[in-house]
Amino acid sequence: MVSGYSWLSGSCLLPSSMRTTCPTICASWDVLVKDGRFHKRLANFVEGLERQADDRRVECEKLLAEMEEMDKIKREKESSGFHDGRIQLIPNGLFQFPDIKRSEVYDLLHIADDARPLFDRMYRAKAVPIANVYKDPVYQQGPGDGMVMRTGMEAWRNLYRIRKSLFERGFTRITTHQGPL
Repeated sequence: MVSGYSWLSGSCLLPSSMRTTCPTICASWDVLVKDGRFHKRLANFVEGLERQADDRRVECEKLLAEMEEMDKIKREKESSGFHDGRIQLIPNGLFQFPDIKRSEVYDLLHIADDARPLFDRMYRAKAVPIANVYKDPVYQQGPGDGMVMRTGMEAWRNLYRIRKSLFERGFTRITTHQGPL
């Protein structure tokens, strides 16, 4: 019921015989009583569109702020020297470490001093160097003899030493398959 007007009850005021013959008039009457005149419905429609646009704008601003925060964190990591350095160890796999810790990784892997410039050249070329850690010390960049393993416990101890040292320093292994090493 519309306030103050009891005759505007929201139901069609036409006689029942006309209600069945003129359903569009009754429907129009019901819309007029419920939603108001055309300009009121149009104003409500426009307000709804404005609310949707505001909601989308707020969501978009939130997403942009989150992406800017991600970029900020990335820039902070880069400025602190946390560039992803990677090295492929045969047979241990691919490892990732902060680039500023590269000489520490070289020491840990027992990479010979005269081989280090070769590894550095690979980093400058944006390539992932390979170190065959079956060799101790490592004298060359590359797979060397590949997966040909030195036999004996000394080789296994060296592999374990390297893997444990990398783990303790938080240098992550990038796993591409499940393997024992």
